[in-house]
Amino acid sequence: MNNLIKSIVILAMVIMMFGCEEEVPDYAADIVGKYIVESIYSSFWDETIDLSALPLEDAFFVEITRDELKTYENDEDRCLDTYTIENDEIDGVTETSILFSDNTEMDYNEVSGKLRIEDDGDIILLASYSDAVPPASWTNPTLLTNDTYEPNNDITHATAIAAGGTVQNHYLAACNDLDYFMFSANSGTHYILETTSPLNADLDLELTLYSASGSEIDSDDDSGTDYNPSLYWTCQTSGDYYFLLDGFWDDEVGYYSVSVSTSTTLQRASSAPEEKKHRNVEKMRLSDLLFN
Repeated sequence: MNNLIKSIVILAMVIMMFGCEEEVPDYAADIVGKYIVESIYSSFWDETIDLSALPLEDAFFVEITRDELKTYENDEDRCLDTYTIENDEIDGVTETSILFSDNTEMDYNEVSGKLRIEDDGDIILLASYSDAVPPASWTNPTLLTNDTYEPNNDITHATAIAAGGTVQNHYLAACNDLDYFMFSANSGTHYILETTSPLNADLDLELTLYSASGSEIDSDDDSGTDYNPSLYWTCQTSGDYYFLLDGFWDDEVGYYSVSVSTSTTLQRASSAPEEKKHRNVEKMRLSDLLFN
């Protein structure tokens, strides 16, 4: 009987000992998920690059599982259905670091509901992403970001724009997107066709004016503000006219605004700028900055 009592006492003590042990926190559970990159701070450039406004085909994605950190990057040619994935095997997660099997690590913390990761001085800010990774537009170029005016890739589908100065906001997509417009003009009236794009946009537009029969009337490349195209034109015959906005380079993409207005006088710019709008030599690649 004494042995039975001793056994019960020992068993109770063992249960109490295990019950008092602290449960190991599951830090990995806090960071597992899919993310879209919102910004990158490059210690090499000492600059923060805001990526929050990029269309999905230009965005970068990160997926974290318990075993891997995957980075998704679309190929430079958005018209193809190819992309790249880089895998880094995770060995463990602490309260402040992600440990990898190659004995490297990244520090992390939460900032305003977003995941902040630091790697050798570079800082990447990730926002949770609930849709498919990679997005559908990476594998189906017909789904590339565009605007609500599409399709307007030819004269028969041209977007109507009033000659009253109303501004329309558009997006020139990849894969040689063309944006055609139509407006009604009156004989003897002066018209100003103007475009603007963000100062930091890597976008170089060309503007071409056509008659109703499709004959070219005039064109412009860089004579507007900040190298945007613009045309000052006097209508000779009343009717509908068309103009095309497309990219000077094959890979032009970006947001822009366009308007058609009337003027009491014709004020064509005296001369066009002699140099092209500045363009980056190469698009930024996530693999050039992080996770190497």
